[in-house]
Amino acid sequence: MTMKRLRLLLRNAYAAVTAGVLILLAAIWGLVWFATERARSDVLAATTAQLDQMAGAITVSLNRSLIETDNLLANLPNLVRNVAGASAGDRALVQILRDLNGSSLFVRDLLLLDADGRPFATALPTSRRRTVDFDWFGGEMGGLRFAGPIRNPSTQEWSLYIAREVEFSPARRGLAAAEIAVGTLASLFEMGGRTASAGSGVPEVRVESAEGRILAALPHDESRIGASAPSDERLAVQLSRHGSGVSLRTSSGGGEFLSAVRPSVYPHLLIGTSLDLDKTLRVWRSDRRSMAAGAAAFSVLVVFSGLLLLKWMASRTAAERERQHGRAMLENALESMSDGFVMFDKDDRLVVCNSRYRDMYQISAPFLVPGARFEEIMRQGALLGQYPQCGADIDGFVAEMMAWHRGNHTPMERLLPDGRWLLVTERRTPDGGTVGIRTDISALKAAEAKARRRAEEDPLTGLSNRGVLRTSLQALAGAAGARASLVLFDLDHFKAINDSYGHPVGDQLLCQVAERLRSVTRPGDTLARLGGDEYAVLIPNLVEPTQLAEFLGCMKDVIEKPVHAGDRTIRPSLSIGAARFPEDAGNPESLMQAADLALYEAKRQGRNRWAFFDKGSADALRRRSLLAEQLKVALSEDSIEIVLQPKLRLSDRQVVGFEALARWREDGVLVPPSEFIPLAEEQGIGLQLGLTLLRKALCAQRAMLDAGLEPGRMAVNFTTSQLLDGDLVATLATELLRAGLTTQRLEVEITETVLLDRSADVVNAALHAIAKLGIGIALDDFGTGYASLCHLAKLPVSQLKIDRSFVTELVEGGRGAAIARSMIALARGLGIETVAEGVETADQYEILANEGCDVVQGYLISRPLSVEMATAWLRQHQRQSQVSHLSISVLR
Repeated sequence: MTMKRLRLLLRNAYAAVTAGVLILLAAIWGLVWFATERARSDVLAATTAQLDQMAGAITVSLNRSLIETDNLLANLPNLVRNVAGASAGDRALVQILRDLNGSSLFVRDLLLLDADGRPFATALPTSRRRTVDFDWFGGEMGGLRFAGPIRNPSTQEWSLYIAREVEFSPARRGLAAAEIAVGTLASLFEMGGRTASAGSGVPEVRVESAEGRILAALPHDESRIGASAPSDERLAVQLSRHGSGVSLRTSSGGGEFLSAVRPSVYPHLLIGTSLDLDKTLRVWRSDRRSMAAGAAAFSVLVVFSGLLLLKWMASRTAAERERQHGRAMLENALESMSDGFVMFDKDDRLVVCNSRYRDMYQISAPFLVPGARFEEIMRQGALLGQYPQCGADIDGFVAEMMAWHRGNHTPMERLLPDGRWLLVTERRTPDGGTVGIRTDISALKAAEAKARRRAEEDPLTGLSNRGVLRTSLQALAGAAGARASLVLFDLDHFKAINDSYGHPVGDQLLCQVAERLRSVTRPGDTLARLGGDEYAVLIPNLVEPTQLAEFLGCMKDVIEKPVHAGDRTIRPSLSIGAARFPEDAGNPESLMQAADLALYEAKRQGRNRWAFFDKGSADALRRRSLLAEQLKVALSEDSIEIVLQPKLRLSDRQVVGFEALARWREDGVLVPPSEFIPLAEEQGIGLQLGLTLLRKALCAQRAMLDAGLEPGRMAVNFTTSQLLDGDLVATLATELLRAGLTTQRLEVEITETVLLDRSADVVNAALHAIAKLGIGIALDDFGTGYASLCHLAKLPVSQLKIDRSFVTELVEGGRGAAIARSMIALARGLGIETVAEGVETADQYEILANEGCDVVQGYLISRPLSVEMATAWLRQHQRQSQVSHLSISVLR
């Protein structure tokens, strides 16, 4: 290149750079001007919307309060007409006004004015002792009248008065008026004012009469209340000029304001809101200064960059010598890249691509020659299967890729035929060409897939987790006409397996259940482990009860086959609940709940079975659940009581003790102990309930002793959970010590079902420990269950209670009578005391006495009594026993 040509080149470069800098500076400042003006418009628009919203909110609030007050005044004659003829001091009339005044937060006082405007009855006593010169306005066509603002002589506060002409009686007419403190109106404005004031200055709100008198304002200004607004600032004038929308106005002081005027539901009241435009634009002005400073700094940077560019242009001659060398280095760099590189010119013709790019697109490689068009390369590759995502519509695919290629779009991921994944990134060059990068992200995609599997799979069994099941349920609910069954099941007594064999065996069992579950389900079913030993199966298109039952039976048979874990063999059993969509539930949450209720019903029926969702059973379970919550509340509030039923010794007719029975009333309805005591056991609060009843029984016994009475032994019923409590003996000793009673004062009653529990050995040990303390043990309801006679020989039973069902048959002489006599003889042979329950007639009493029964209990002696009534009954019984023995007729 000659020096002359170089100088010409430099001269042209200087001119171009200078022009570019000037244009760029003009563009920068033009953009700043446009942005600031746009920001100002946005601020004004946002403030206008806020002001409009505030005006609407305040108007609605004021209208609602005015209408409520109007209704109050309109209905007042109906309430006071019967007493309207009385004197001004009529208590009934004043009380009515006070009650109405107390029911309204908006009204400060209610007044009844006679025809000349003097109050003859008010809600506040101070109002009757003053005379107010009401300057009413409004009231056309029988509507509301308004007066004020007027200073209340008692409080010195400004008040408005609203009145309605009413007829108190056919002969008497007047005004029913309500006094409203101006401060109350201001409180209505504050809520709307808070919304508009956020970042937009403090709003001004005022209420004016149609004549321009200022009735109330926010912020409150004593000097303005009652004054007339300047004529050009009156709300009525603004409303007539600009309507009810937001407008820009200039005040008499020269300031600019955004203002909105709304008429109230009563035409004589207008509501106006306004914001100081100078304060509203304060933040905008600060931003404008910041933008100008930034533009100035950027302008300096542009000028400096232009100078640097000129310097670069001066060195271009030297750079030209190295261009060829640089091109060679560039080609070497492209070939050494780990990513694929490709470049197209502005006509979408291939300029260059590296070998890594050709390796990625091996099928299209024959067409990757300089000058080949991008569209033709894509089409030929699609025809030969280069792009798995292409599908049958090759023309549509090529058109889609051309549109993406010609725009600066975000990178996309593409799958290659050999399974590799590429991240495709392309950008337009300044000359209109395109530069593309292809990055192999196969390892990243594999890691993502692995992470996704971890997030969606149960790590122990490999089944889906709860989140996947939830997603499947949501997809089911969103599909038109979809039907499916949801099955929930868990392993019976799985905790006992974990505790007995250890967690590794338990985990092995869970995995085996998962494998067996896979073997009985279909590919389209969703299998999930929800946690612990709980599993779920979502089965599409299987809702017929017979088919579903057949599937459950098959699943149960397969899963319940013996599982060999080391040298142990476990035979699992399942409790299963099933619900159908949409027959039983119409959304995922309800379907899960329905299946869970069915599972609960299967467990309630004894486990090792399945149950379908049944609405009746579900309602019963929900009632039981509600009752459980109420029982917990009753325990926390100590509202469960005891009643006492005395037991009488037949030999001398003396009281030998009482039985404490639990009583609970919920909303006044007596809940049977047979219902709430098992419920307490089921909910895990049996220990708490048992301890509460024990303490109350011992407290009642202590009170009888302190009263100089002899109550004998106090029998308290104990449940399985109490007998399985490791601290039972210590608890009994502590409670007896706290009540100041010996162990001989207490008797523990158990039923046959306690002896049949899986933990019978623990129960047996607990009963022996109780007996060693000297506490008596009574076996209740003997003969009604399945306990064997060996229990009587093994357990330290001191008392055998004959169930009322056998006592009832004594007179009839049926099989029950023979069983009762056998029980008495058996107990006598074992040296055990017998107690007959449910004795209600003298004949039963005589037969039991003749058969050798020791103690009787029942309505013939006394029905269950409260602690106070039982104490009185015992005092009366012992007083009579000191005179003579009770006869049967007295017992009756």
